[in-house]
Amino acid sequence: MNRLKHTIYLFRDPRDDAARYVGVTRNLRQRLTNHYNGHGSGHCRNWVKSLRSLGLKPVVEILEIVESNEREDAEKAWIIGFRQAGADLVNLTDGGEGTWGWHPSPEARIKMSIATTRRMASLEARARVASWMTGRHVSLETRAKMSLSKIGQRLSPEHRSRIGVAGIGRTHSLKAKAKISASRMGIKFTEETRAKMRVAATGRIISPATRIKMSIAQRKKLSGRLQNQKGLIWL
Repeated sequence: MNRLKHTIYLFRDPRDDAARYVGVTRNLRQRLTNHYNGHGSGHCRNWVKSLRSLGLKPVVEILEIVESNEREDAEKAWIIGFRQAGADLVNLTDGGEGTWGWHPSPEARIKMSIATTRRMASLEARARVASWMTGRHVSLETRAKMSLSKIGQRLSPEHRSRIGVAGIGRTHSLKAKAKISASRMGIKFTEETRAKMRVAATGRIISPATRIKMSIAQRKKLSGRLQNQKGLIWL
């Protein structure tokens, strides 16, 4: 039996090439015509209208062509993937509703979440989103929104564990180390923060390799101070 194909498409902003909208349709040409003629509602319509007032149109890219029974999961996976990558999408929701305004039941939401998690967990899916975002620059406004959305957010122990495992063996480039060092200069911790750091370090066992690294770093720091002092004496 032949199944209908659906196209997952992406709108980019022609001014900065930023990903702005992910949609799904059976007839891409008709859907694009509807978008350009101002049909629909919400942020996407207003965004397209603002482009048209400048004589511009969104840049259209086809992300994926899927079977009819996969379209909701596919659309949702792409939207979540782009948002996790920092894209400021104008989509009203995370997709998968089929019709705007439709509210799925709790059972349906669980099924959609499981299906989307499995889809985005694959290396292929992550690689595709990463490839679309490579070289894209996030605006200062978007960075500010992302920062505000993270305030007060607490990661679960499981999430922290995954981050820790992912960082094992990872090293920063010299350029990255210099940026990190520069960003930390002049920072003064409050007494409350110092107390938390002391509590967190209590009972922690430091490996011999880490002790050696700490000793070398301390010697370099002391050596730099002595050289500065000699320079001041000669002056």
